[in-house]
Amino acid sequence: MNIATIYRSFKIITATQLVLLLLVFAPFMSFAQTYNFSMTAGTQVLSGTAPSIYNFYDSGGNLGSASCTATPGVNDYSNNSNIVETFTAGTGQNIVVTFSVASIAAGDTLTIYDGASVASTKLATYTNVSFIATATGTTGSSITFKFTSDAATVCKGWAATLTRNYFMQPGSYFLDCSTANFNDPSTAHQPAIGATTCPGASTGDYLDNSNIVETFVTSGTTYVTVTWNNINGFYLCSGDVLKVYDGPSNASPLLQTNTGPIFAGFNGATMPAAVSSSGSSITFEFISDGSSHSKGWNASLACTAILIPANNECTTATSIFAGSPCTATAGTTKNATQSTAPATVCSGTPNDDVWYSFVATTTNPTITVTGTASTSSMQPVAQLCVGPAATPTQSTLGGTVCAAAAAPLGSAILNPTGLTVGTTYYVRVFDSGNNSTGNAYTFTICITGATQQDCAGALDVNSYFTLTGTATSYGTQEYSSTTFGCLVGGEHRSLWYKMKVTSVGTIGFTLTPAAGQDIDFAIWGPYANSNCSNITTAPLRCTFAANGGSAGGLSDSYFDGTEGAGGDGWLRSIGCPTCTSTYGETAVAANQYYIFLIDGWSSFNGSSLSLVWTGSSSLPITLSDFYGQTFLDYNLLNWSTLSEFNNDFWTIERSADGETFETISTMDGYELSTTMRDYQYYDRSPLSGNNYYRLKQTDIGGAYTYSNVVLLKNYGEEIAVQDIYPNPTNGAITVNLYSGESYNCVVHVMDETGKMLMDLNQPLEQGNNYLQIDLHQFHNGIYFLQLINPRSGDVVTKKVVKM
Repeated sequence: MNIATIYRSFKIITATQLVLLLLVFAPFMSFAQTYNFSMTAGTQVLSGTAPSIYNFYDSGGNLGSASCTATPGVNDYSNNSNIVETFTAGTGQNIVVTFSVASIAAGDTLTIYDGASVASTKLATYTNVSFIATATGTTGSSITFKFTSDAATVCKGWAATLTRNYFMQPGSYFLDCSTANFNDPSTAHQPAIGATTCPGASTGDYLDNSNIVETFVTSGTTYVTVTWNNINGFYLCSGDVLKVYDGPSNASPLLQTNTGPIFAGFNGATMPAAVSSSGSSITFEFISDGSSHSKGWNASLACTAILIPANNECTTATSIFAGSPCTATAGTTKNATQSTAPATVCSGTPNDDVWYSFVATTTNPTITVTGTASTSSMQPVAQLCVGPAATPTQSTLGGTVCAAAAAPLGSAILNPTGLTVGTTYYVRVFDSGNNSTGNAYTFTICITGATQQDCAGALDVNSYFTLTGTATSYGTQEYSSTTFGCLVGGEHRSLWYKMKVTSVGTIGFTLTPAAGQDIDFAIWGPYANSNCSNITTAPLRCTFAANGGSAGGLSDSYFDGTEGAGGDGWLRSIGCPTCTSTYGETAVAANQYYIFLIDGWSSFNGSSLSLVWTGSSSLPITLSDFYGQTFLDYNLLNWSTLSEFNNDFWTIERSADGETFETISTMDGYELSTTMRDYQYYDRSPLSGNNYYRLKQTDIGGAYTYSNVVLLKNYGEEIAVQDIYPNPTNGAITVNLYSGESYNCVVHVMDETGKMLMDLNQPLEQGNNYLQIDLHQFHNGIYFLQLINPRSGDVVTKKVVKM
């Protein structure tokens, strides 16, 4: 820290004092600002960055004389003083003064008032004292000190610390993130005091017969984490409850319920877990009966920057490929903010929209957005838009261009018509409801496009692939005789591929068709990208040989670059080191793209065609599958590769929010492989709740790529309620909950007095469960649904309103 010291007594700091100050505060450097106040008339505001230390001394300053005398010593307070000083904190805060040194002579008096002036309620008076053991707290955001001294003996005075705290009180308050403490409601409003037993007797105990709701709101760019401080303990008596909600009211999603009796901290019992809001507000609700009271709690409230999705605006849309079959891409609207355009929507409130872009490969794609299980159940809306990206507008093409899912976790499906192939379009995704609290809504988006019979639907390939099935047609006859080179008459029965080279070398392969099968091929490139519009000239390699099932391909042993029907099916490799420059050969470099067509002169017979790369350049690894499974105390990740070329190692990365990832392990690759390889990784210490995983594959040369993201939920033995709907209800409710194991869950329905009205046993399976509970027989009112895991003792309580 930079020690910012404010001395308002205008005294000179001696070298000894400076050394002492540095020794005291050196351990806290770079963490706190220190403010020193020596008593003088006026009003001071306690402010500063987090955290701040406020020292309060008598008018003489700190380190006065050791004994009281008639003549003031260095730093003693003065005779004939009459000083009034007020300190103020932020709205919703109180101030606690704690003395470490006190020496006040008879005839001299320090008085503390609970407010902004000496007309406020008197909290304490000290005269003729040598020590003050009791901390004193205000009920509001101001504290006033009055000090008077006569003309007789003077002493060294006092040294005290002023602490800003929030205490439990009704209302909504802006959270000053530099303030660390949040305390129970008591007459003293001080942390770390009160009885550690029930029924309790201390004035520091929380108040009986409380029903208080308090909300803290940040700047809107941060979320709040609540950490219950073990050093002060956590004490609640039977019949008393403290709840924490994720949002601006007690109607927001419930984060935590602490129901007495709880005696944690000093006796070794486990403290309640820390909880975090998903957005910029958090609410506490405290209810106590009149039977007993205890010490209560002290918590730290910390603010952390909210991570906005990278595709929060259309200008930063995530690009996805439109192909057939389509590839699902995982997404989230958590913490997303509303875009300025377009204003038009077909359903819902777009205050949590995110964006995707795609290049149309067909005139009539299908766009599917499906809600997935998360902390809340997303009801997705999808909207097709056209650019420019800075000011997108809803598409006016034919078909369905804006749609909403019929229910949570359903699918919003768009079927537009009349798209222009090669043009970029945008898809806006958001939740149908008013998701202003930053709930972790997740979904997948999938866009179909052209089939593999057209270049626009070409599949990405790597150093080994197997083709099966029958290509019965050529789709669209896309190019002229000039661009098809040796392929007489253009396409016949086509399969298109795209290849990206990742290292310098040559491209060679052996293509082996089934017996009697006449297969031709052509390769275009190199290009800076894989757009089919690049094909404007004859192929780089082309064979029309009628080889009747014989193997062919590219090899350094051959020298022709193109051949007709009388050829042998073999051409020179691309980047061939032994070929002369008269061929106009282009060297193969990293990050070049090639487009590859395999065309059947007659119908494919359904047998496999194998192609093995023999060149020295590497092509990307094909990850055939990546998925995970959740178990009671671990998560299992599985993935496979069809082949590997120069695969050095895998990095397994994990994230709690799907945005910030950390490395949890590495695993060697097979380097070179032409057969399928299977991998498994056991995460023995998964995060509680959401676990987002991705794979980072690194080549021997250091190049790397990322896999798709897999979301697994691991709650161990906990019960995680995803949603209760409808709520309010006029009868039956559905409870969507996640269980970390299979067991019989105990379900209680209670009224507001705690009286049990229903006692059920519901079998749960590991994973998502849906419980149906009928409340028709009960009167309108507020009820509490309690779910209990009898094995672990884990209890979750939710409020249900029947209207």
